[in-house]
Amino acid sequence: MEIIIGDFIDNPEVRPKLDAGLQQGVMDLASMAGLRIETLRRVVVPDNFGASVLEFQELHGLIERGHTEWGESEAVGKTMYYIDSEELCQEIFIEKNLFGLLFVPEGDEHQMACHLVQHELAHVDDYHNKWEMLGAVGPPNCSESVEDRFALFSDIAWSEYYANRKTSCTASRLDTESIMGTLADLIYKVPIEVKGYIDEWQRHHDIDRLLKETDSIVSLLFRFMASLIGFRHGLGLDESPEREWVIEAGLERAHEQMEASLTRLFSEYPHWKGFGYDQLGTALHSIFKAFGLSFEDREEGVWVNVL
Repeated sequence: MEIIIGDFIDNPEVRPKLDAGLQQGVMDLASMAGLRIETLRRVVVPDNFGASVLEFQELHGLIERGHTEWGESEAVGKTMYYIDSEELCQEIFIEKNLFGLLFVPEGDEHQMACHLVQHELAHVDDYHNKWEMLGAVGPPNCSESVEDRFALFSDIAWSEYYANRKTSCTASRLDTESIMGTLADLIYKVPIEVKGYIDEWQRHHDIDRLLKETDSIVSLLFRFMASLIGFRHGLGLDESPEREWVIEAGLERAHEQMEASLTRLFSEYPHWKGFGYDQLGTALHSIFKAFGLSFEDREEGVWVNVL
């Protein structure tokens, strides 16, 4: 595993110490949660996180572009992969301010930084396991059918659930408060935004545009719901702090389907016979329906119905 730190650290005497500290920290965090990181090739702390993530995605021809952003919340870590000579190779990119928090005295911010790095290491472990089980890191990157589309979103939700469940032991108060705050915000705002997109569609009648607009925000909500469920399951908590929110938003059935599916997937892991995301896809469809949209396959492709 190679450590790459950007030019923002310009003291030649300090760099070797930071390299060694990050290397040891990564190994310790992986060991603490029982994570396999043999396929991790590099940990990169670039001068410009967003630009470097995009550059990697373009270099390796990844379909995904950019990193997660919602309001004032923005990702500070990103795990990505490529295939070299039929071998899985992974890299983690860490935002430089998060990197700095790894070296401050013990406290909530330091603990949050450790957890977020461990969270990325759990993605490395998950991709590694899926590669060994199924010869692929995720479902095929296509959207020719409703099942294909929902499988892609379900894989992201699973990955967030798994990462948070495996690393809940290092989660700080700031981590849980951040996820709960973002989820509460999404549950309130996503139905409003989807309604706005539907109103616009009734004027422009561009189905592809409607799909693109609603996919991005509904899948983000789906992802954060899975994240919080992962925290709860990892900590062994029976009470669901988000339950009141999902009931109020009409998402209770989707939430129940989602939790049951994630529980089953985890119980069968890492011995999957395939990407068994059917039930998780049903939960996602339930969310779309709660917001006034349903999907079906037609000869010309995926069709969306406004309810």
